[in-house]
Amino acid sequence: MKNMKNIDPTNVLDNIQKVDVPEFMLTRIYAKIDNLKEVQIKPSIAWSLLGTFSLVVLINAFVMIKSN
Repeated sequence: MKNMKNIDPTNVLDNIQKVDVPEFMLTRIYAKIDNLKEVQIKPSIAWSLLGTFSLVVLINAFVMIKSN
């Protein structure tokens, strides 16, 4: 790496160079995205989370009503 002490911060972007991209790079990226599996949650876990969230909201509402 070059000596970092001599770099002028006003033109640091002038030192950036373009790189060559391999052929079909974008196609490969899209293929990997398409091959990703969707994250699925079991219905029993989803219902449990929904019930827990609802219970927390109800307890918070009850505490706020009683504190007034």
